[in-house]
Amino acid sequence: MYKKTSNKQIKSFTKMAKTIASELNKLVAKGAIASDAFTGTVRASLNTLRDGDIITFPTDLTGRVISQEFKQNGQPRLDADGNPIKMEFILVDVKRGNANTVVQFFPSFFTRMREKATAEGQPSGEYMYSEGEVVDFVHNYDDQNVGDAIKAIGAHGAVKVEVENFKGVQYDDINDRTSFKVKTMSNYKFTWA
Repeated sequence: MYKKTSNKQIKSFTKMAKTIASELNKLVAKGAIASDAFTGTVRASLNTLRDGDIITFPTDLTGRVISQEFKQNGQPRLDADGNPIKMEFILVDVKRGNANTVVQFFPSFFTRMREKATAEGQPSGEYMYSEGEVVDFVHNYDDQNVGDAIKAIGAHGAVKVEVENFKGVQYDDINDRTSFKVKTMSNYKFTWA
């Protein structure tokens, strides 16, 4: 038995849609491309989520998957062939405290793996992984069906984010493990709200 949607919920959904649409328009104006599906390009390691966020995922990705050049320090990152690397994400509505906001959500948030640093600032060989019942739910889908996973999450319900910060190792080059930085990193736990 479904509950009738209240006028307050309808107004909230309308406001949310306008906010996501306006953010999408801003990104497209800056050169991003909106499409209907993920293609499997690089997903960025930006931290857009905060502890306690409640995320509402879409159940339809039509025109919602955003592809944009991945930049560091304002410069495009290039692949081995000299082509700009692209990142893909969706905009999601997030209840943050008593307000709603729109944030970029990268599917790689569900599959994050970060190496912890030792107290001496060296690589430990111990890793932090994204976790929680929503991550387990996502593992039922392969990488080619990340869009189906996102839509299924949206149909299931809202998701709560818990963030644990730790000192982690970031390698300058994934193939060269001699050059690295130690920095504060975030590990996510996703549960049904």
